[in-house]
Amino acid sequence: MRQRVLSILTAAVMIALLLPSEAFAYGEAETGHNHAGGYCYVCGQGDASQIITDEEYGEDAAYVAIINGIGYPSLQSAVQAAADGDTIELTDNITITVPVVIDRDITLKGSGFTVSRGFSYDAMINVTNGAVLDLENIVLDGKSGDYSGYSIINLLDQAELNIDDGNTVLKNSDAGFGGAVYISEDAEFNMSAG
Repeated sequence: MRQRVLSILTAAVMIALLLPSEAFAYGEAETGHNHAGGYCYVCGQGDASQIITDEEYGEDAAYVAIINGIGYPSLQSAVQAAADGDTIELTDNITITVPVVIDRDITLKGSGFTVSRGFSYDAMINVTNGAVLDLENIVLDGKSGDYSGYSIINLLDQAELNIDDGNTVLKNSDAGFGGAVYISEDAEFNMSAG
């Protein structure tokens, strides 16, 4: 009896493994989820062993940001994977196609790379929920023209932005409301260099 139950259970598992499963490609989906390699950096579902590390993938990695040696295919996926206090380091110039939402304390280290706006609504980066964003050696390009009328960074809900180096640039923002950085009445913007 025991052997029969075990056989039935094994057969059920094998059948379940043969069922078609949803495949996800690199890149931002409309929902903001990114299921690279079967792992979702936003909701945390999937096999975390599928996260690509620098040692496993080499110099030609298909990621744009790194946290503690782990690569991520989008800036938002890196933000979602970051813990409070983590540093996200860019590995290339990128164009974001949806606003990035930051709701935890992070440092965004550009390493001289540029993040450009590739959409025509909302700010490029929305810092919310009392999060602290520190910017280092990064260029945030609001790309005026078709992308005008919106801030580069919105500081909302007691958020804080710190720029402490002379190598951070916010450019091409002709927002009619907020300029390069919109600061809500309960938010804070500190700049000691730049």
